[in-house]
Amino acid sequence: MLSFMTTIYRPGILISVAAGSLAFSLITLLIALISSGSVRRLKRRYRQLVRNQEGVDLEDLMKTIHQENEALQNQVRMLARQVESHEMRLKSKVSSVQLFRYNAFREPGNDLSFSLSLIDEEGRGAVLSSIYGREDSRVYAKPLEEGASTYTLTDEEREVIARTMKQSAEAGSGIPKHLMPKSTG
Repeated sequence: MLSFMTTIYRPGILISVAAGSLAFSLITLLIALISSGSVRRLKRRYRQLVRNQEGVDLEDLMKTIHQENEALQNQVRMLARQVESHEMRLKSKVSSVQLFRYNAFREPGNDLSFSLSLIDEEGRGAVLSSIYGREDSRVYAKPLEEGASTYTLTDEEREVIARTMKQSAEAGSGIPKHLMPKSTG
């Protein structure tokens, strides 16, 4: 038994055990310091979270935030429906207007005739034409569906409709390309 005790108390073994204990203590101290820093950061974040909430429980605060978030989401949904409704109404409003003046009878100083087209995003609307002559003046209104009319259109009316549809397409109003009439000029 005495030989076992001498083996344990050898200076090399004692130094190794002491060095191992010191290393273990330093690692434990380092872990404790890191944990302490993490706890301090968490406490600071918690204080910032409940800074102006005197006596408010964190769970109650989270419930309040959740309720406010739901209310905001409901408002966003309502606004999205309103925007969609407005977009639908805007499609049926006149989005493009063009005026084309011309001399209907090829007489000097007689260029007071005109065709005016008013078209919405769907290609619906009307073309108004005034034919001015020395003796009288006549006004015609022709409805438009998809850029065409059930009434016979004059060359000037087709031209002003084509210009209006082109203007509308360039402005990005949404008139489908297949509705775009072929320009006569």
